[in-house]
Amino acid sequence: MSGRQVTFSCRTHVADGKSILAVCDEVLLGKTVRFGEVDFDISESFYGGNRSDQKQILEKVRQADMVNVVGREIVDLLVSEQEVDRECVLWMGDVPHVQIIRI
Repeated sequence: MSGRQVTFSCRTHVADGKSILAVCDEVLLGKTVRFGEVDFDISESFYGGNRSDQKQILEKVRQADMVNVVGREIVDLLVSEQEVDRECVLWMGDVPHVQIIRI
C-alpha cells in the first residue's frame, strides 16, 4: 500500500457467539456493485458505523472470528499483511471481495 492515508468503514456483528467484522473501502459505502446478474449492496447497515485507519482495521481483522471485506484498498492491505492470499480474492467486476473464516 502507498504511504497515503486510507480510511475504511466497518461494523462488527455478533452471531452465535462469533464476531463477524464487515469492512469496506470508505468510498464504496452505500454503493451497489453489479456481479453478473447479481447486485451486491455495500450497505451502511452491514459495512457502516465506524471509521478506521489501517492500523485500527488490522487490529480488528486479527481479533474477529470471521471477516467480510470489499474494496481494493482493504484487500490490498490484507494481502500485503499476509492475512489473505491474493488467489482467494473474488472479483465482482473491478471490485475485490474476500471472506476470512477462522475455525
